[in-house]
Amino acid sequence: MLERPVSRRQGNVEPPSPEVPLPASRSPGPVAHFTLCAVVAGPFLWLEALPNEVLGKDQVRLIRGMAQALGAVNAVQVSQFDWPPHNNRQLDLGEEAARAALHSFLARQMEQQGCRAIVVLGEAAARHFGDRFTRASGVDTPCVTAPASTADMLADPQQKRAVWEAIRPLRSTRTA
Repeated sequence: MLERPVSRRQGNVEPPSPEVPLPASRSPGPVAHFTLCAVVAGPFLWLEALPNEVLGKDQVRLIRGMAQALGAVNAVQVSQFDWPPHNNRQLDLGEEAARAALHSFLARQMEQQGCRAIVVLGEAAARHFGDRFTRASGVDTPCVTAPASTADMLADPQQKRAVWEAIRPLRSTRTA
């Protein structure tokens, strides 16, 4: 066994420095766990929270129908965003880190699929998404927040009218 040399400094000895607290976003505590689904249909990226981590076939059909009503004709592509991506509490798992990771994920989806606008479906998705989305190029992307998710609309079809009123302005985006 090797022994390390012991420092034998004479004179003033500094007391150990107090622990520096971690920033709030990195402090141990509850971490929000959520799953969002991104559905690309034509020039639109539809974002919805998935409380059960599964997007049902009826929900996909409803998104396809809304996209077609806006003029999109392409097939839909579904991808999923899970937060947190790991359990390492030494890395930032706070709300701002989650939003930055989500926006990066969405930017990649939009660039790869050629999307021109985002439709945020329901309050749960809006809470994680934030108020606006700016691409890396600095250009703001048109975003519409619909008042209900597809699950809400399937449970209460009367909510479809309010969603249509919210997304109708995107009809002009399909050819822009």
